[in-house]
Amino acid sequence: VLTAARKAGYAPKQGEAAIDCILPDAPSYFWRPLFSGLRTVEADCRFHILSSLTDTGTALTYLRQAAQRGSRVLIVSVPMTPEIRDMLAAYARQALVILLTQYGDIPHTVYVGEEAYRTGKELGAACAAHLPGQRRIVSLESSPAHITTRRADGFQEAVTAAGAQIIGTITRPVNSPALASCLARELYECFGDGFDCVYCNDGVLYHVALAIEKLKQTGRVVCVGYEYEKRNQKYIDNGVIAAYAEQDPYAQGKLAMKIAAHYLKTATFPDSKFVYVPSVIRVNPLYTGG
Repeated sequence: VLTAARKAGYAPKQGEAAIDCILPDAPSYFWRPLFSGLRTVEADCRFHILSSLTDTGTALTYLRQAAQRGSRVLIVSVPMTPEIRDMLAAYARQALVILLTQYGDIPHTVYVGEEAYRTGKELGAACAAHLPGQRRIVSLESSPAHITTRRADGFQEAVTAAGAQIIGTITRPVNSPALASCLARELYECFGDGFDCVYCNDGVLYHVALAIEKLKQTGRVVCVGYEYEKRNQKYIDNGVIAAYAEQDPYAQGKLAMKIAAHYLKTATFPDSKFVYVPSVIRVNPLYTGG
């Protein structure tokens, strides 16, 4: 896209944005603090935040707009398709592309965010240490992406080493209508009362906890997973949500912008193409004696 724009004689105007951030805005509990982190760093240039990102068409439009502006840095989290992957790889040959979601290896890009395998393994180790009675685990795959697959790999390694077992998997997209009701039915039909923990690989803990409540299994079955949102608190208080890993989106946004600002001043890339932001493992105090 950049090459085509330059061949057409396009030259960015003085004062146009040097940084384009192409990001979703939902869920707000994650993206709102990340936007705040981006804005804390003085990049000594103008930059655009392009949000309300809902589909691949919007992502392609935003990427083309960035190319027309001649942006020197892209900070992105976009739906991934072969066309978008190729566009980002091409852009990264002439500018700095910072990915806030890990898609696997896109050449010449820099990833800033969670180290997914390590986070999953740490969550699994915490469950093994504090939930010794929960050894029959059902895995919910609600978002089959590179990052969630790596999380699940780490989690399974840790709990299996501790003697627990993933007894089965349910696949249900995160945006499924009536997710909790559908999940409750599948858990009952597939596993009866032969499970005592549900692991979810994405930020759907509220729906999993609600499914357990619908099954009237509060007090016997727990769930573990990722991210905190306010409506989870009820299920933390009653013990259904036993543990979760929480990313630090504010730090992620701030670090991404620091890398961008450094690149604009020096034209140098980070030493590593993977720059990790630690997640925090939070175990419900009901299970730690706290």
